[in-house]
Amino acid sequence: MVENNTRKYRFFWNLLGNVEMGRPNLGQYARIEMYRLMQYSFRDVLEQHLGADDTGRIFYESGVSGR
Repeated sequence: MVENNTRKYRFFWNLLGNVEMGRPNLGQYARIEMYRLMQYSFRDVLEQHLGADDTGRIFYESGVSGR
């Protein structure tokens, strides 16, 4: 596993920007269907490149509490 300080794409909450300003028609809320569409799109591409088992592990690991 790669340490956070050496990662190319480190996550910071401020990377999300000002949601209200950037998406005035949605504000802080987006329909769950849009989130799921993005999630399934990511999963589909990862599965094509890595296979179902590795993709499942990646999604599980990304959802583990404390990440």
